Amino acid sequence: MSDLLTIGDAVATHARVQPHKLAVRDSQRALTFAAWHERANRLANALADLGPGVTVKFTTYTDAGHLTAHVVVAADAEVGSRSVVVTLADGRTATCAGCFTVTAGPKVTEVSPNEIGPGAQRTATVTGANFAPGVKVTVPGSGVAVTSVTVVNSTTLSVGLSTAAVAAPGPRDLIVTNPADAGRLKSSAVFCTASARANTTLERPACTRPSASTESSSSSDSSCESVSVR
Repeated sequence: MSDLLTIGDAVATHARVQPHKLAVRDSQRALTFAAWHERANRLANALADLGPGVTVKFTTYTDAGHLTAHVVVAADAEVGSRSVVVTLADGRTATCAGCFTVTAGPKVTEVSPNEIGPGAQRTATVTGANFAPGVKVTVPGSGVAVTSVTVVNSTTLSVGLSTAAVAAPGPRDLIVTNPADAGRLKSSAVFCTASARANTTLERPACTRPSASTESSSSSDSSCESVSVR
């Protein structure tokens, strides 16, 4: 076992021996060893609970009246208001009823048209729900770029797509992210890219009408097969 003294151990020791001695200073504040130890202890031991589907990764202590909770919301988290429960190291708790709200994230049900050839530009209509102003749309992988996004309304997006001449053929995913942490959805295989042969014969993927699946889904209802178009 190592006998090395950690920074936390050193701060705790100085807080006991010389609590009022200046420990750190910056341009905005100065902390004694006692204040530094108290701040670190609150940071390490304050726990926040926001209910099922919301995971608190860690908390940051700001001052006696403020605590920042860094959270991750599951895709299947129940929509609605939540109570926030904060538990301190000494066992005391504080509850704020209805202080946190999980809102419905974006949802994609259809992309039309759902195919694009290599070296092409096309505007696709994305139909779904809960699209917010400023929504961001991306296509993972290389060869397909999103050139524009227009929010027609909360259920319809107009998305400009551009493909490289060497874009790989096959099904493509679409990621829709609302601003201000208001939800993110990865829809699997909602459209396809086609391939062109050297003799200019175009192989067009015949995509079944896709059924959008979330990032956590392990399968997709969409498939593609090559058919020759002359």
